[in-house]
Amino acid sequence: SWNRGTDVCQWNGINCSSALPGQISSIQLNDLSLSGPLPIFTIQALPQLRNFSVSGNNLTEINISSSQECSLEVLDLSRNHFTGDFLDTLTLSCKGMRILNFSHNKLQHISVKRSIGNSMVSVDLSYNEMSGSMPSSFFTSCKSLQFLDVSSNQLVGEIPEDMFKNCKSLRHLNSLVLVYNRLHGPVLSFHCDNLQMLDLSLNSMTGSLPEDICSRLPKLQHLILWGNNLEGRIPPTIGDCSELVTLHLSHNNLSGVIPEEISRLKKMYTLVLSNNMLSGSIPASVVQIPSLRGLLLGHNKLEGGLPVELKNTSNLIQLSLNDNQMAGEIPSWFEQLPIATRCQTWFYLAPPGFNIYLTPNHTSHWCIDISFNSFTGTIPTEFRATQNLYWLNLAHNLLTGAIPSTMGNLKNIEWLDLSQNQLESQIPGSLADLTFLKYFNISHNRLLGRIPQAGQLPVFPASSYEGNPGLC
Repeated sequence: SWNRGTDVCQWNGINCSSALPGQISSIQLNDLSLSGPLPIFTIQALPQLRNFSVSGNNLTEINISSSQECSLEVLDLSRNHFTGDFLDTLTLSCKGMRILNFSHNKLQHISVKRSIGNSMVSVDLSYNEMSGSMPSSFFTSCKSLQFLDVSSNQLVGEIPEDMFKNCKSLRHLNSLVLVYNRLHGPVLSFHCDNLQMLDLSLNSMTGSLPEDICSRLPKLQHLILWGNNLEGRIPPTIGDCSELVTLHLSHNNLSGVIPEEISRLKKMYTLVLSNNMLSGSIPASVVQIPSLRGLLLGHNKLEGGLPVELKNTSNLIQLSLNDNQMAGEIPSWFEQLPIATRCQTWFYLAPPGFNIYLTPNHTSHWCIDISFNSFTGTIPTEFRATQNLYWLNLAHNLLTGAIPSTMGNLKNIEWLDLSQNQLESQIPGSLADLTFLKYFNISHNRLLGRIPQAGQLPVFPASSYEGNPGLC
């Protein structure tokens, strides 16, 4: 609808200034399959243009004049095929730019000649192909910068100390996202008074968490360091990070116990410590944090039983304890907990580069996974008509006794794994009433008698029943 002779302010994707009629203030040309070079020099001549977006096209290069100023404040070039290094020229020409989104392109390097300046508030260079060390000088003197995302590149080396030293030049920085690079070295070698989110996950960071982490980052809300090579213990001083909402340290080499001081974090929403070498028992005070929604402790060396305090948790909606060394009986109240571990209908709400906020779809199913432990006793008969139970995994424990006939009341269950226990007696005929089963495994127990030939039970492979010599 860009026709000569018509009002340009009525063209698709064009908005004009209300204060200056006829002057273009915004151009939005997203997802239009545009290709070829982008002639930015033509829009540099528009004195009132503040917002320009061509996200989701097939543009490959940028033609920009270094001698002509532009009035842009917001520039979104994400999801294209840009390769050239033009950022120096761009930031020199557009000195008032506040928001730059250059994510999901093919930028390979930044030839640093100057800082991006004092006006920039948000820079997103994620999902490119940048290699080499972090371009620290590009971000010096950025007194207004609040958000920086350089994740999913190929950056190597340590985080430049001169870039963040006392955050003097980045004093307003509140979000730093460097996920999925090849960075190494210590996690924290800087102080930053206003930093709220630090995400260094999926790198090769080493060392231990510093004892003074909370004094270095007093406003920290989200600490996300999963998928690194961190060692040592979780310092008890972590309890001094009073603003902490998310602590995600999974897939590291952390050892020692879970510090009880974590219970002082009254705003804690998600605690993820899985896939480490943590030992000891689960502190009762931690499961009692009022705001806690997600507690993921699987794949560690935790011992002891299920804290009885779990019975009184009304807000916990995600719990994972699988692959530990926990023991004791499964309490009758455990089935009634509103918990989930692997439900497919869970979804995530998060700012860019951040994927830990858990918000449940309240119609979604519950999942219980306490497999690969040493729980003993019988399966509680209280497993009954729980309409939302979708996944039940009790495999690889030391459970005895019969499979309760009340499990036939789990009408919506799709995954049931009771394998590798010491269950005995016959398979209850009520299991034939489970009509939504997609996975069923009762192998390697001590079950006897005939396999019921009703419902879905006959369609499962022989491997679902093997290791029970008394079955036929």
